[in-house]
Amino acid sequence: GLLPPRGALPTPRGGGWATWFYASNIPFNAANKLFFKAMKTSMRYSRQYSQVYDPCIRLTRKRIGGDLLDNAIKKVHTEQGLGAIVNSVMHAGYTFSSDGVTDNQGIPLLNFCIGTAGKGALVDIKTYLKPGSKDSEFVLGTLEEGFETTVDALVRAGKGLDKKKAERLCIQVITDGATTCQSARKEFVKDRPWMTEAWCALHCISLFFKDCFNVDYYFKMYKKVHSVVKYAKSHGAIRSAYDEARKANIRGQIPTSPALALPADTRMAGKWSLLDRAVKSTHNLKAAFGNDEVRKWRDRQTAEEKAKFDKLWEHLCCPILWPGVEET
Repeated sequence: GLLPPRGALPTPRGGGWATWFYASNIPFNAANKLFFKAMKTSMRYSRQYSQVYDPCIRLTRKRIGGDLLDNAIKKVHTEQGLGAIVNSVMHAGYTFSSDGVTDNQGIPLLNFCIGTAGKGALVDIKTYLKPGSKDSEFVLGTLEEGFETTVDALVRAGKGLDKKKAERLCIQVITDGATTCQSARKEFVKDRPWMTEAWCALHCISLFFKDCFNVDYYFKMYKKVHSVVKYAKSHGAIRSAYDEARKANIRGQIPTSPALALPADTRMAGKWSLLDRAVKSTHNLKAAFGNDEVRKWRDRQTAEEKAKFDKLWEHLCCPILWPGVEET
């Protein structure tokens, strides 16, 4: 499905590859792998497509993650995303929001989004190079830049919007609750009296979830459950036994448990998600740790490793821990 029609070139050249990487959530360092280089080489020596794919031979991780990615994002989000909600923007106005995120390459990025009447669209993503101190002046500058980008995108989306009208349709600006962001928001709306400003409700809820684990009871509970899940995921014998137990449940039409997972790379309830998955997996975790092959593997370990295994087995069989997790 990646091959374009014969004689057709992606516009800009290589843009189709960047769209594929982005839409498939493929890490850009995959372009450094031997398989990717071999794929490019095979295309290079293909007579049928050599002329079509010649520009792709020069693709690198840096180029795919640079201008080609920017063009792919603008096409997907600006043309399709904004085009789908522009009618709602015209009738109800929109909220402009901005927040930072770290991608799966460890690069800090800044997102600019708009939301309206239950719908939303990502307008742009920029590389976010943190200065020595993220002061309110710096945050204000990013808001001004992002808002200008948003207004220009809405004008390009059509429906007869001009720049002034697109600005006036923005009724609210939202950032996280940091003091520097609060000062920047207030300064941002000072010369825009038709706008209101607020901090993000999800950030507040996220902080609540995070603060819950500062309570000693929840912190100790989480540490015990986390140690069991991490150990099971990190040791092939236990992980295989767990997967076998899951498959047996599926074949026996017994309510199956989810796959083992450590907290997701997200601020929102990652630790709670681990507890939820673990409490649904207790029967399979016990089956995995009690598996005959796992027990033989345990007997071959050092005294220190045996003691660690036995401690985790105690956690699994604790009559207080798991009812507490379920209640939580």
